[in-house]
Amino acid sequence: MCRIEQNGFSLRAGIRCCCFWPTDSFEFAINILDKIYSVFAADIKKCSESIPLSGEFGLKNVLSQVIDWAFEATQKSYIVFHEIRLKAKKGLWTYNMRNDGIAFDKNIIKFIIYWLCDNMHVKLGDRIWKQIVGIPMGFFSSPIWCNLYLFYFEYKFCIRLAKLNRWDLLQMFSFSFHYVDDFCLKNVVILFHFL
Repeated sequence: MCRIEQNGFSLRAGIRCCCFWPTDSFEFAINILDKIYSVFAADIKKCSESIPLSGEFGLKNVLSQVIDWAFEATQKSYIVFHEIRLKAKKGLWTYNMRNDGIAFDKNIIKFIIYWLCDNMHVKLGDRIWKQIVGIPMGFFSSPIWCNLYLFYFEYKFCIRLAKLNRWDLLQMFSFSFHYVDDFCLKNVVILFHFL
C-alpha cells in the first residue's frame, strides 16, 4: 500500500515522497542526503500507554482501517502465512485460500485484533488488571500496533496534502522516517508550523 501510494505521488508530482512510511534503520541509513541542514528527532513520550483502545480514533478502529487499506491496495482476498520456522516467517497475499499455510482474510485479522484488545490483562504483584487504555508493553504485537497506529495519521496527513495539491509541502517530508514512536525528519525547515 505504501509503495503504491508513493509511486502515485511520484507520478503525479515528479517527487520522491517517503511520507513517514514505517521503515527500519537500514532504509534510513541508505537514504542519507548529501547535504543535511536540518534534523529533527523525537520520541513520543508514553505513546503506547496513551493510545485509546476504543472510540473513533481508538486502536481497534484505526487498525481496522489500515487493514482495509492493505487489502484494497493488494487487491487480494487473503494473506497466507507459511510454515513458521526460526529462520523465516513468510506471508503471501493471494486471491484464494491455500492449503500450504494458514490463511486469513481481513475479517479474521480484525476479529483477532479486537479479541486481543478486549482481553488484554496485566499482572502487577499478585493482582491481575484488565487493560483499558494503551498497548501493554511487552505484548508481542505492541511495536507493530503502535507503528501502524501512527502510520494511519501520517498517511491521512500526506493524502490530505496531495488532495490540496500541496506538493511543495509533501516534498519537504521526502526524507522523514519513523519507527514505532521515534521520528527523524531531515531538512524540514518549517516543521514547527505543523506542531
